[in-house]
Amino acid sequence: MDFIIEAGNASVISQKLCEDYGVEENYGIVEVDTPQFQISYLVLAFEIGIEISIAKGKAIEDIHLIRRANKNNDNIPLVFSNIPTYHSGRNKIPFHNNTSSFEVSWSNTKDETYIDIPKEEDFVIITFHINRQNFSELQDSRLTVLRELLDSDKPFTFYHFCPHKIQVLIQQIVDLDGEYDWMELMIKCYGYNVLAEFLLLIKKIDTEQYTHYHQLQLQRVLDIKKYILKNLDDNLTLKHLSEQFFISESSIQKDFKRVYDQTPHQFIKEERLEKAKDLLQNSNYAINQIAYMLRFKNASHFSSSVKNKFGMLPKSLRLMTN
Repeated sequence: MDFIIEAGNASVISQKLCEDYGVEENYGIVEVDTPQFQISYLVLAFEIGIEISIAKGKAIEDIHLIRRANKNNDNIPLVFSNIPTYHSGRNKIPFHNNTSSFEVSWSNTKDETYIDIPKEEDFVIITFHINRQNFSELQDSRLTVLRELLDSDKPFTFYHFCPHKIQVLIQQIVDLDGEYDWMELMIKCYGYNVLAEFLLLIKKIDTEQYTHYHQLQLQRVLDIKKYILKNLDDNLTLKHLSEQFFISESSIQKDFKRVYDQTPHQFIKEERLEKAKDLLQNSNYAINQIAYMLRFKNASHFSSSVKNKFGMLPKSLRLMTN
């Protein structure tokens, strides 16, 4: 199924959903349930010249989402999605069933962009709808880099796998639930942090040489991450990963850091601590058993790591849950 969106004002997109599917907006949220897809579409004003939309849903059948620039190309969407975006100049990236891994895409060209949502898959698309003209009136020195890019006549297309900090912030937005006024406040708070981290990201990259990950490179890093998550109780050294994937240790280190803004070692430690928390709260394993299972040097090292991460010792973390 083709689903066509004209890049522009998020409120207009919301209104069109209401008209096309005979539904009504309720506190800024439009919900549509059809035989082809289910979607919840929330819109709110973020800042002068910027609206935020949050689209969450499920594809009942394969969806080919087509985003077209409007006639004047004066609305530039900054898109964070769990399904890769592509256009005529970019190879299609394979979709991985992981709603917590997001990519950011941004382009001021008039090229159509596409998102292919596979049948029976959940999707999350968070968009900052930036209006060139109104945004240029916003006098905020923090957004100088964005303004310079938007005011430039030089075309740019930017794709990047979201660094860890942006992944966390986007996931916090996705997980929000409650009264509309409270959600609006929290979305704005997280939204400013997302923009701040995005600015840091584009400052690191030569704006004249925006590139995207080669399909094979991204596939490789995602496979390594998937392997790590399935084998947290193994001896996950760089040497082990290198032998497992037939890639040099330096390449793994460099590519993983570039994609996730963390070294493999940092990522493994974070995930082991999250798993430790789950085991402490949802199992009867002794604390020293959990430390041993997750490859910590000893119980003392495990306790100090847990305290640094969660602000309390393992025993307190377990008692708090009980």
